[in-house]
Amino acid sequence: MASAFVHARPRYFAEMMAELLFWVGEDRLLFASDYGIWQPKWLIEKFMAFEMPEDLKAETGTDLTPEAKRKILGLNAAKLYGIDIDAKKSAFGAN
Repeated sequence: MASAFVHARPRYFAEMMAELLFWVGEDRLLFASDYGIWQPKWLIEKFMAFEMPEDLKAETGTDLTPEAKRKILGLNAAKLYGIDIDAKKSAFGAN
């Protein structure tokens, strides 16, 4: 449920993400949404555009890099379920 705070309370979102990144790590976080009726596109766009404040990066030694965001949004789930992303891209004709 932390993802909704990226819009409503960005500082609080940053603090939660810094703690999660510090204690759990970017390889163990997954994106989830309770938007069963609507598309969460706006939330994903806000998440991808979000920048961790410098003071939190310095304090926790963490950062929400583009690679960490990609992991959280789907690469970690693919790994969890044994999905080979490169094979899927090839199957769909994407590079």
